[in-house]
Amino acid sequence: MPQFCAVLQSNSLATAQSLGAIDGSSLNRRDSLNRRDRVDFFRFTLNRSSNVKLKLGGLRANADLSLLDSTGKNIVRSARPGNKAEKLQRQLAAGTYYLQVRGKGGSTSYKLKGSGVVTGGGTDPVPVPGTGTAENPIDLGTLNGSPVSRSQDSAGFRADKNRYYKFQMGQIGEVNFRMSQVTGGGKIGLYYDSNRNGRWDSDDQTLNFSVAEGSGSNNQTETEVLPAAGTYFLAARSDSLDSDVRYDLLLTPTLAPGNLPSDPGPEETTAYNLGTLNKGSTIEIKDYVGDVDQKDVYKFNVSAAARLTYNKLETTTNKFSVYSEIVYDKNNNGLKDSTDQVILFNTNTTDVFADIQAGNYIMFTDRGDAAYTIKLSAS
Repeated sequence: MPQFCAVLQSNSLATAQSLGAIDGSSLNRRDSLNRRDRVDFFRFTLNRSSNVKLKLGGLRANADLSLLDSTGKNIVRSARPGNKAEKLQRQLAAGTYYLQVRGKGGSTSYKLKGSGVVTGGGTDPVPVPGTGTAENPIDLGTLNGSPVSRSQDSAGFRADKNRYYKFQMGQIGEVNFRMSQVTGGGKIGLYYDSNRNGRWDSDDQTLNFSVAEGSGSNNQTETEVLPAAGTYFLAARSDSLDSDVRYDLLLTPTLAPGNLPSDPGPEETTAYNLGTLNKGSTIEIKDYVGDVDQKDVYKFNVSAAARLTYNKLETTTNKFSVYSEIVYDKNNNGLKDSTDQVILFNTNTTDVFADIQAGNYIMFTDRGDAAYTIKLSAS
């Protein structure tokens, strides 16, 4: 039976080269990429909150630099054209992080430099309930299926007078946001803590500028599908420069739990291994893809020639928004390239059938803002 070819050293999260702890210190590493070795991973730790600066230079061909969290999710990426140096800077909490250097063209050597300037104490502070400012949002806790509410809060027009909240998701789920009992008029925006610094700021990702709004008896609600992937913020603001808005806030979650022990990576080198699909068997995947987690990549092996059935279901909020592509990895290098055969081409349909041969396959799932269930069956 064909097997996935072994990755070269440092070509995956599991084999990432350790850079050690860089808070209060610097890193300086030289390495190279070529057509057989297109990706390098590095791992570093922070014992304290730090302002981290990174630079990828000395390039003779195009290469990108990505900063990943401890699960392999992308935090920020620098992808300048040609052989221009890539630079990243982020305020990061204590923890483990990864760097990915990915070649986009020919062979090149490179220099990876970085530093971490400590900005916190020996340990990160214990969160407090919050005062409602951008620096200290009101903590709504973790949404696990029960509604969460606030009564008669108020917010002003200017950013420094807005009322800020934060919450996390215990599982993937749909969340309905509602303002009621409104005096005046206002809106609530939804944001993702993309720089993971625990406070709302302009670097955070806007998911919905007006996820709920209200004025008197006119209250509009929206539902968003969110994964359990970090911290979310709500920012309530008044429509009027001259007066505050007063309101009740209600968050109603409906959970759609995933079934994978870890989140699929966004690229072939961090693909989630689904194992072997045998004739007469089914592999079921439940996960999320969308603004917060933009691509899921899977790999699997087919033990014998078979009729493949691809079946997809999505949350009712964003039906037919998830697209998938399945590629037969003909040269067994674990990457999609020009020699591979596309079995399922970028489709959002719910049922697809294809005759496939034994071998290794890669599945890309993207777009969305939906919780999805995919079933792969062989007959």
